[in-house]
This record gives sequence, C-alpha cells and structure tokens, in this order.
Amino acid sequence: MSKIIYLLPLLFYISCNKGKTEPKTNLPKIDYKWIQKTNETNAREKIDLILSGNFMTEDLYLGLSNDFGSSVITPRKRDANTFIFTIPKSLSKISGVLSYSLSYNNHVIDNGNINILPLNTALLETYCGPSHMVASLIDYSMIVVIPNDIYDNPNSGEHYTVEFDTKTKIEELVQTDELLSHRRIYSRQKKGKVLAKAYIDTIKSKVSDIIILANNATDFTISYTRNTSFSDGKELTTLKTSVIRDGYDNIIENGTMVNFYLTFNKTHLKIHGKVINGIATAQFVHPEIKREYSVQAFIENVSTSNIINIKYTTPNF
Repeated sequence: MSKIIYLLPLLFYISCNKGKTEPKTNLPKIDYKWIQKTNETNAREKIDLILSGNFMTEDLYLGLSNDFGSSVITPRKRDANTFIFTIPKSLSKISGVLSYSLSYNNHVIDNGNINILPLNTALLETYCGPSHMVASLIDYSMIVVIPNDIYDNPNSGEHYTVEFDTKTKIEELVQTDELLSHRRIYSRQKKGKVLAKAYIDTIKSKVSDIIILANNATDFTISYTRNTSFSDGKELTTLKTSVIRDGYDNIIENGTMVNFYLTFNKTHLKIHGKVINGIATAQFVHPEIKREYSVQAFIENVSTSNIINIKYTTPNF
C-alpha cells in the first residue's frame, strides 16, 4: 500500500511536467550514469533504457507519459549496479513524444523526452465521400488518405491519388499535411461511376466507388391515351410523360416522383407516378358525367410540363 501512495505523486509530477527536461533542483546528490539512453528512435516492440548506479531496486522507478496516458515501471537488474528499464509495447510502438522521469527514494532525480518516430509507410488508409454526386461542373467528392506504419502510426511524406472512369484517368502527387492528405474529385457531365485510390511505390489503397447521378430534371411534356372519351365512370385514362432529362441530357433517376394535377372549375385532383427509365405514368378513372380536365405535371420545385385538356362526353346510345 505504501508503494502505491509513493507512486501517485510521481504520476502527478510526470503529467504536470511533460515536455520539461530540466532535473528538479535541491535534491540529494546521487551518483548514476546512463549506459543506454536515446533522445530519438523509431517505433518498435522494445526500447530499453539502461542505468548504472548504486540503487536499491525496490526504491527505483521510471515514470512514463505520452498523449495516451501515464505509466510507472520498475527495472530489472543485469548485475549489482546495472538496471534495465524496458518500456512497454503499449508505449514504445506509439509515435510522438514520450516523457520519462527517473525517481529514487521518492525523489525525481532525472527526466527527459524520447521522440518516437513512425516507421516507413505500410498502409494507406483511405476515406472517400460523399459516395454520390450529381452530374455537373461544380459538385465534388473528396478522397482523404492517411499513411500509416505497421503499428498504425500516421506517417508523413507524399503519395499519388488516382481517379479514373471509362474515358479518363487523372493522377496527382499529394503531400501529407497534418498527418493526412485530401483531394477533391469533381463530377462529370454524364452519369456513371468514378473510381478513386491512392498508392505509393508498391503500396496501394482500396478502390472507392463514387456514383454520379443525374442532376435536376428540366421541363418535359405530357400526353394521354384512352380507349374512349365516354364519361362512364369505368374506363381508364393513362397519363404519360416524355423522357425526362437533366440539363446535361442524362435521363433522370428511377423512382423520381412526378405529380399530375387535374383541374376542373375550382376543383383539383392529384395523382402521381414514379419515373422508370425516364418516363412516368399514372392512371385515373373517367368521370361519371360530362367534364373537361386541365392537366399539368410537376416534379415539385424542380420542373413542370405543358398543359393539356382532356374532354369527356356523354355516350349517345
């Protein structure tokens, strides 16, 4: 229990003095020597700090701290006066600044920093989105690339990003900034798919798909078909649009809703149909009395059709 109490001030000291390298003053003079110590090293499975001095092992501790937390380790003896501190894998494999404080007999007698560098890039982690964009000259998606080493540490450097479709291929060298890089992928004027990836030397990322959808529909025309013009309350009239396209001549997406408004006097009826292969259809039952409808279709807040008039007459039998 007493050792745990002793360690708490040490952890507090490490946390408050991270990044400071000046040893604490007004402490008893203790003769010791670092046999193996480094200020900079690559991330790896094992980092040993070796110390020589006349210490009692049970009173010697090394406090460690990085951006992910703090820890305290005890040494193992190589001989009577040589002590080895092995930094745990959970800290030695993480790139960044690792601060340490050497404590003996409840006094911090030395401290410093080890700059742990990432290894060479082993993986290109990529994110691409949004996964859909509309046909245009201004809409875009974005590919974000994070180069990582084998321990998942972000790395710096440069790599290539590639975007390609059935007709074009664009390759660009991108520099990593603030641990990642990004590049815009602009849409095309035609519907389809764009593929994006990144690579450096023989390391390649996954390929991401970006779907280009049709833009907003332009105005269209409507027509109708029916077997008879009788107002018998039984027959059906079919309303049909022309092939609906966007401003780049792309057929609009299946499932787009088209609303047909039928007006007579001050009464309004509404029916709707979904676009399939660019055409929307809808049906309604003939009225039971003589009537004339004025019909117009809309894709709400986007486009409109022409106006047609449909007359229904009373059969003469």
